[in-house]
Amino acid sequence: MKIAMMTEGTYPHGFGGVSVWCDQLIRGMPGYDFHLVAIVATGSEQAVWPLPANVTSMVRVMLWGPPPARRALGGGMPVRLLRGLVDTLLDSSPKAQPHFADVLRDVFEYAQRGDLTADLISDKAIKVLSEAWRDRWPGAAQSAPADADAGHRARGIPARAVFAKQQEPLPVAGEVVPSGIHAPALHAWL
Repeated sequence: MKIAMMTEGTYPHGFGGVSVWCDQLIRGMPGYDFHLVAIVATGSEQAVWPLPANVTSMVRVMLWGPPPARRALGGGMPVRLLRGLVDTLLDSSPKAQPHFADVLRDVFEYAQRGDLTADLISDKAIKVLSEAWRDRWPGAAQSAPADADAGHRARGIPARAVFAKQQEPLPVAGEVVPSGIHAPALHAWL
């Protein structure tokens, strides 16, 4: 049997009660293979416990430091997967719930190969979300953010920068701005 054990700042990089417990547990179950996932601060921590033979692997996950490099996949996340995710998230019917697990698994599998963060804030993803919004609620299309505004928002670019770039004055409370975003909501966004 294989057992995954996740530790945070303890075994095998630190001394203390939790580390003692982890070591005793692993050594007390020699017929089982343990795979350690040790959450560490910077990655410079040295192991202070000698690992028993039944620890078959150990991965250190750093809390601080650069994120792991992901290779870019040609074309990014497939549109089929983006649409499946968006449709499932926007569907409030009971039939969507069982489908969500399948979509989430597909997204997870994609994330093992591609850059999920970049793909979810890409122009392609913003377009898929905007199209799904308009298709699902056609009467509300006027109140939906324009694709460009949604893209800026998803990327964390302040609305002030969007309006400054467009050479438009900032709206005042109660005003509807050209993209259709109501000003009180916009001010909350700022």
